[in-house]
Amino acid sequence: MEKFCTPAGPCATTPRAITKAAFVVLAARWPEAVAFPDLVASAHSRLNPLAAKPPREDEIDLLAGELLQCYAAGVVELHACASPFSIDPGMRPRVNPLTRYQAERGARVTTLRHDSIVVPDAIRALLPLLDGSRTLDETSAAVKAASLDASTKFADAASLKSALNQIARNALIPK
Repeated sequence: MEKFCTPAGPCATTPRAITKAAFVVLAARWPEAVAFPDLVASAHSRLNPLAAKPPREDEIDLLAGELLQCYAAGVVELHACASPFSIDPGMRPRVNPLTRYQAERGARVTTLRHDSIVVPDAIRALLPLLDGSRTLDETSAAVKAASLDASTKFADAASLKSALNQIARNALIPK
């Protein structure tokens, strides 16, 4: 048995390998929606990296049933369409215009999941610069040139990259 919990508290336990693998895939891609066929394929390949044959129908049915139970328990979300955001900041990070506008006016911004979140001041100072026109190096230079409070926090490429990943994981970068 393995237990999987959401940050909000609800948990699910399962002894089934396919469901465990699916939860690992979902956690790695959260908050992005994953189409069920892609989830099945990814979970199956995690369990059988060298297998050429597809998962069995009973495995697929089992996973579907367990995910439906997890949805009813508030452990997973179901979506009718793909996520409108990316969890990869890309080569020229861009947050949506509403987020940039809100960040210039306060700490609360609206994500592309339609959640309202409070961003830390250093991240907030960075958001208006993410209009898609700058590479990572150019963004770093812009932070330093603007003498933002964030300039010391993002003094190196690794810390800036980490901040951009955090921004993406908060559903602030459109596809």
